[in-house]
Amino acid sequence: MRENLHSLGGRDRIPHKHFISVNAATHQELGAMLGRQLGEAVRALINEESQAPDWERRRRRAQPMLRATERHAIFTPYLDELDAFANAAGVPFEELWTYSLEHEVTDGEMRHLEPDSGTTEYPSETELSRPPERCTSMVANGGRLVAHSEDWELDSAHKLWVLRTCVGPSEGVRRTKLELHYAGTLGSNGASVVREGDRTTVQLINSLSHRNPNADGVPRHLVARFLGDSTDPQEALETLRPVKRSGGYAHTFVTQDPDGRHSILSAELSPNRMSAIHIQRAHFAHSNHHIHPAMADKNAGMIGSAESMGTTTRRRLAVASSNLHQFHQPRGRVAPEMPFAVALQILGNRLSDAWPGVRTEGTIGAFCVDLRAGIAGIHLAREELPPPEDRLEPGDDGWRAYELAKVLSPNFPNCNLASPMPYQEA
Repeated sequence: MRENLHSLGGRDRIPHKHFISVNAATHQELGAMLGRQLGEAVRALINEESQAPDWERRRRRAQPMLRATERHAIFTPYLDELDAFANAAGVPFEELWTYSLEHEVTDGEMRHLEPDSGTTEYPSETELSRPPERCTSMVANGGRLVAHSEDWELDSAHKLWVLRTCVGPSEGVRRTKLELHYAGTLGSNGASVVREGDRTTVQLINSLSHRNPNADGVPRHLVARFLGDSTDPQEALETLRPVKRSGGYAHTFVTQDPDGRHSILSAELSPNRMSAIHIQRAHFAHSNHHIHPAMADKNAGMIGSAESMGTTTRRRLAVASSNLHQFHQPRGRVAPEMPFAVALQILGNRLSDAWPGVRTEGTIGAFCVDLRAGIAGIHLAREELPPPEDRLEPGDDGWRAYELAKVLSPNFPNCNLASPMPYQEA
């Protein structure tokens, strides 16, 4: 562990400035607490988004998705959480619901009949061919090491936080989670690690932008949150099979069992199909196109021209896979393994660097977990600061280390933004 902390400059004493820790007995209580903590930020974000010319269309599009979600009891706790958040933050639930769906209801990703008008809206050619510079996920060392670059529009950096939550009654098993969290959403839509009892599961999300979503399906954000709360992703996926979904993501799961064994599961979801594959090899990578044989034909329905798909998501997948393969070659009697520091460097290097990495112009965060050592390295681009001109003080590269035994303990305290507690006292 100490070696991994050294890779992060020993930054294990204080968390990010944009770090929140919340302990709650129920989802409703969790939503209320987060609404109080993030209310000011979310009100500003909704006010900004509501000025967009397509906001009213987004609100209309969000309603059938809400009705679809309400039909399934497994999503009720999350709707209760969002409702409590809205009340505590002082925003109308309908506005928060619309905002929380993000790009799933914007003009660029919708191509369906408007429910109240009967007219068909098509994205522009520019929207359809925009390069999908999105996230890249990697698994190494048989599942013991996972790494993820969080890529979106650069102006989304201020929406990203590090969130630690614990949900459940004080008596009994509680579920704790550490994640990269987009304010105003239900979360688990980037990268997260969850622990319940003696099982720990990491979920990494890769965006898949399908041209023809189901207008009246359950949003992919709700699906991601449901899966992100589970330490048995295979069972959770089976629960979701009968659910009509609006769209889908690529999900990479790594589960650490009580006996210390690790399993890797890759799932790809489209609006009308689901594929899950248990990965038997020691390493795995995913980006933003379908790679499962059963889903290959779905790439034709992705947003992004053939040229842009070839120069972005496929190139990042090739770079990630090449790096993983290099560090999993047999070396005599030494078991091949990728060091934590190397994973950090791959996340930090750009495609154009001499040693290519997976960072892009849209990288706003990163998430790297060594399950065996029990350490998470998390990066927030919003907290990067160059050193001052006099160079007497160091800058800030935006990375922090979190010890999983601490932050995933139910005894880890609340962290109030108005009065942050020192991390070393936890």
